[in-house]
Amino acid sequence: LSVLTHNIVFPNAVDVAVSRDGSWSDVSPRVVLDYQFTPDAMGFVSVSKGYKAGGNDGVQIDSEYAPEEVRNYELGFKSAFPALNMVLNASVYHFEYSDRQSLALVPATTPGGIPQYLVQSTDQSADGLDVEWMWRASRDLTLNLSGAYIDSQFDDSARTASGIDLSGQPTGEPKWSFAAGANYTWQLASEGAMELNVQYAY
Repeated sequence: LSVLTHNIVFPNAVDVAVSRDGSWSDVSPRVVLDYQFTPDAMGFVSVSKGYKAGGNDGVQIDSEYAPEEVRNYELGFKSAFPALNMVLNASVYHFEYSDRQSLALVPATTPGGIPQYLVQSTDQSADGLDVEWMWRASRDLTLNLSGAYIDSQFDDSARTASGIDLSGQPTGEPKWSFAAGANYTWQLASEGAMELNVQYAY
């Protein structure tokens, strides 16, 4: 349960104070069911709800933006291969955002003015896949590799501040991403250790 309250005072063009109060509350549950197929393999399914409180903008007097909500559905497995010192995990998911908040920079309207940030809210949904692999090649060397695919788009009610319809358009999230890395550990005589970690992401 989270509650956030704002009380922001805006001076307008004739220096009259404007006060705005707002409060938001929410309960965000998460339910997970898992099944252990073997001692080294587990499947799971989860349903969860996320939340971020609304607030007040400083760009327009007496303005307010709605709370952000997300519902996420996920199905996946986690597995280990002890004989190979290897781990393999994967999951598929679908999420639906309602009033997802994002910051947009609004240029100054007067010479010498100060640019401001405006919170924009849009409805979005996505389907995705995550895969993670890790292998302990030796006592000191561990390798890892991960990949992700996400197809994210604006939903029917999404429009820009100027009224352009964004329905069905991609949100700009990269569809494919990858990461690979290695971690090497030197055991020191003083019972300490020194590690070198190298990661590459695309």
